[in-house]
Amino acid sequence: MIRFLPGMLLLITGLAVFSLPYWAPLVSDVRVEPEAFKRSGQVGGGVIGVGVALIIAALIAGRKRG
Repeated sequence: MIRFLPGMLLLITGLAVFSLPYWAPLVSDVRVEPEAFKRSGQVGGGVIGVGVALIIAALIAGRKRG
């Protein structure tokens, strides 16, 4: 289970970045512009992709070990 930790942390971080424009105005006085949705989607999607790749790599490595 510990081998999945880096991938799961990246997955959670990516989800937080991806949803940042939605919840940031709720917790502080910020104005979210349309560009913020685009950027957060790109960065969050990239981090989520890396997290999923690490989880898949951990699954493959676990199967090879036996």
